[in-house]
Amino acid sequence: MTKADASILVMFGVAIITGFCAQSIAYFLDDYIFKSYPIYYLTGTTIISLLLYLSSFVFTYIQFKKQRIEKDRMEAYFVIFGIIGLLTYSWSFIVLAMWWG
Repeated sequence: MTKADASILVMFGVAIITGFCAQSIAYFLDDYIFKSYPIYYLTGTTIISLLLYLSSFVFTYIQFKKQRIEKDRMEAYFVIFGIIGLLTYSWSFIVLAMWWG
């Protein structure tokens, strides 16, 4: 595994964690960091999750253009990111929509 692969997978892993655990992260930040409405933290973590997904796509494409990863690996990453990313972000968006009412 190259550094490019590791960077892509770490970025995508953090996006998954922030996507699925956004509600818990929001409550944690509200309890221990700064007292505010948890919905604002939830919105922030959902946006961060989306940005990390998009960054994973862009970073993968850049690494392919720099010839640090092969085309078949890039295509596999895009399929995985598309399926898992879409499901995770859909879940995050549903939770966020329910919170906003």
